[in-house]
This record gives sequence, structure tokens and C-alpha cells, in this order.
Amino acid sequence: MLPFGEPLRLLVNSSSLSGSDLRFILNKRGIYVKDGRRENTVPNLANILLSPKEFDILKNKQQFRENTVKVSDALTAWDSDKTIQQALPDEVAPFVKQLVPENSPYELTDCTLQITSANDVTVNCSVKKQDWTKDAFSSTSFHDAKFTISKDKNGVVTYRTEATSPETKDLLTKIQTATHSLFQQQGAIAKESKIQKVIYSYFSNNSTTFEFLRSFIEQKNQVLFFERVSDIDVGIDQKSNDFPANFLWLKGNIDKISLHGNKIDSTDVMQLGELGLLIFGEIEADFKFDYPEAKGTCTIRYGFPNSEKKHNVEFEAKVIHISLYAAYAHVSKEKVSRFLVQEFQKYKHQTFERFIDEGKVNTQKRNSENQFEFDGEGW
Repeated sequence: MLPFGEPLRLLVNSSSLSGSDLRFILNKRGIYVKDGRRENTVPNLANILLSPKEFDILKNKQQFRENTVKVSDALTAWDSDKTIQQALPDEVAPFVKQLVPENSPYELTDCTLQITSANDVTVNCSVKKQDWTKDAFSSTSFHDAKFTISKDKNGVVTYRTEATSPETKDLLTKIQTATHSLFQQQGAIAKESKIQKVIYSYFSNNSTTFEFLRSFIEQKNQVLFFERVSDIDVGIDQKSNDFPANFLWLKGNIDKISLHGNKIDSTDVMQLGELGLLIFGEIEADFKFDYPEAKGTCTIRYGFPNSEKKHNVEFEAKVIHISLYAAYAHVSKEKVSRFLVQEFQKYKHQTFERFIDEGKVNTQKRNSENQFEFDGEGW
């Protein structure tokens, strides 16, 4: 029997499915929801009986989201003669295991340390969770995660996370925070040195966020060569009063738009983005790539997933499709994808530093309500 009612609601709420995924099923049933956010689509979905085909559609969307590796990285400054390897605990598994509480929805099943060099190490983890996408009932699934710490010759440390499911993202965030704190306790990183992340709420307004995201398709990169924007998820800023006359119909009528096409970057969407009328989440763009080890084409999805719901969401990039030219068919696609995302993330930090210098972002700490927090003594 397929889940329905309250069991279905619980399953969907614990999944990575978006409001657009759920609205797709509802629309096929003739149910049209004006506001496509999950808090509106989930109750409607729970009130219908899903067919086996509809349930398979949701399973496939969920599996695609969880099987795609999402890469994000953050920077900090090293302040020690120690190497990264010397600053880490001798046994990494107990260090990571104590970060997972007993009542956690997932369980750490494996944790090993991979040493590329004294200043380039990776913590490889695997977690087990109950996964409803394997059949109509919950069953066990395993998800891998990587946390890489590297230091360059200038003393810049990069924390790189490679997550799949939300559970691995949660674990990697805990590992990153705990590792940074450990390095500070050892004096390898200054007490006042923070982890520099690129967070959605740091940007001053919608126009600035759009400018940042658009810069990735305008950059002069020696490896990646932009071809077209093929997919965009945007929200409508209902608070704005600056809509052009021919787009006034958007206000109050449309909550979120998902566009699919070949040359979205040549449409009025970009103009509305410049005006700050749209809340940009993620962009999907096609690139050619060319470097000594490989040539081909790829599609990269990047930006701030679910930014309309979570102001503290971190910038992510992921290669969702890659095709190698025939002469490079023997090259590992996984290796190429990892290299391309690293190039993408490198540009991200360069651009973010420029935005800081230009006063377009504010990295002051915020709470869950997106309000600034004061660090220090009160009055």
C-alpha cells in the first residue's frame, strides 16, 4: 500500500523535495496552488491518493536530489608552523562520531582519513538513514560525504564539503565547525579568525545577489566557457513597488517562477533581476570546458537553494551533467566534475572579496530571523 494522509505528509516533510516538485504532481491532478511553497503544497498532496506512477515520480526526484554531490567551500587563515595533518587528532573517527547525538535521524557507519599531503587531507564519511524512496515503506540507505581541508603557500585554509543528502550536509557542517574550533584551541588558527562562507543573507539586496550570480556567466575563465542559461528558479519580491507597467501582473499573483529554455539569459528575466524585483535562488547554466586533462560540455547548477525559506543558506555548486569529447572518453567524469566545481568555487571567493570591498555584502553574524547579532559586551 502506498502512503497517504498523515504518513505521506511526514515522508514528504522529511524529504528534499521542493514546492515545485510537489506542485507538478498537484497540477497533473487539476489542483492549482497559487503559492507554491511547501507549507501550501504538502497539505494538498496529503489529501489525495497517489498513483504508483506519481509516487515513482516523487521518488525519482528525491533520489536525483540526494545522489547529486553538492559542493561548497569556506576559507580561513592559518597561523601556525604545524601542518594540517599534525593539527588533526590521531584518530578521526571518534572525533566525528561524538558530533552525532544518540537521537539523530542518521547514524555514522564509517569514517576514514585520506592523506594526499601533509597540508591536504580528506575525511571520508558514510551515514545510514531510513530512506522512504527505496520502496513504499521506509528502508535503510547509505550516503557518502567528504570534508577536505587544504592549506596553500600563503596560509589560506580551504574547508571543502561534498554533500549528497541533507543528513550528510548536516554532518559536514558539524565537522567543519568542530575542526575550526579544534584548530583555534591548538593555536593553529587565531581565536578571532572566522570561517568565511558565502551566505545568501550577506548580500545587501536582490539586485546585489543577482549581480553576484550573473557574474559567473560573464567571467573570463581559462577553463569554463559560458554558452547559455537553461534553467532559473526565482521568487517575486512582493514588497517592491518598482515593477514596470508590463510586469505589474506578477505582483500578488505569482509567488515563484521556474523557467526552462535555451537562452534565458537573453530574456526580460535578466532586466527584472537587475531591478531587484526577483529573488534569485539557483541558476542552471551550460558551459564548455577545456584544460589539458579533458575537454567537453557540462551543466552546472549553482546559487542558494531554498533561499526564499532559509536566509542563512550557503552558496552551492554542482555538476548535474557532463559529456566528454570522444578523445577523452577514458577520463573519469567524477574527477573532471570535481575539478570544474573547484574552479567555480575559486571564482566565487574572488568575486565575494570584491563585493566586500565595494560594500555590497555585510558578513556580520545573523540569527535565524535574519537579524544582526551583537558579539561583545552589552550596554
